Amino acid sequence: MAYGGLRGAVGFSLAVVLKHDVWYRDLFVTTALVMVFFTVFLQGGTIGFLVKLLKIELDDKEETPICLDIQEKVMEDVTEGIIAVCGKNKAQGAFMKQIKVLDKKT
Repeated sequence: MAYGGLRGAVGFSLAVVLKHDVWYRDLFVTTALVMVFFTVFLQGGTIGFLVKLLKIELDDKEETPICLDIQEKVMEDVTEGIIAVCGKNKAQGAFMKQIKVLDKKT
């Protein structure tokens, strides 16, 4: 995890919260930015090579990305909430009435 660059952003956020009137704030912010760029670009760019060099086995399972899983569950909850508030038949009936009104106008 350290090689992948997870320590740079934490150091930068700690440097930014220093008081503005201390003489070493700019030094800390600059050093933290250098560390962020070093860990993200140099170490992050070579991590694939390092994994192949050390012959680390990767998990080949194709799983559903967590964002899609969360989105699906949220949409199910929202749909259930709408049905609970409006009622399934009432919502469909109101929608169909609006469609019929629009059809008569055209």
